Amino acid sequence: MELQGFLSQVRELVNGKVVYGEPYERDGIVLIPAAKVRAGGGGGSGKQPGGDTGTGAGGGLVATPIGAWVIRGQDVTWQPAIDVGKVFQTATAFGVMAFLTIRLLLKRRPRGG
Repeated sequence: MELQGFLSQVRELVNGKVVYGEPYERDGIVLIPAAKVRAGGGGGSGKQPGGDTGTGAGGGLVATPIGAWVIRGQDVTWQPAIDVGKVFQTATAFGVMAFLTIRLLLKRRPRGG
């Protein structure tokens, strides 16, 4: 595949439809899911000493759910998605820092009576 063809496919892939999903309606409530999307890529070409030319390209796309728009009649609200893994990771880091701080303070406390 040539570089222009590759870039054309990337442009088709990375658009608003990747960020916002298809609306879902039930019992008069409409949900529009949303995601954080990151994409990257690169390409290049080169010539070997014998005169042969080579080209290459690659890329990647990561989409993470972040929440949904909730539409109830005339009211529109944002409902964030909860990333349980990130909450656990943050709580663990906070716990370790608290433990190390308390340990340091106890070691520095004067002893004796």
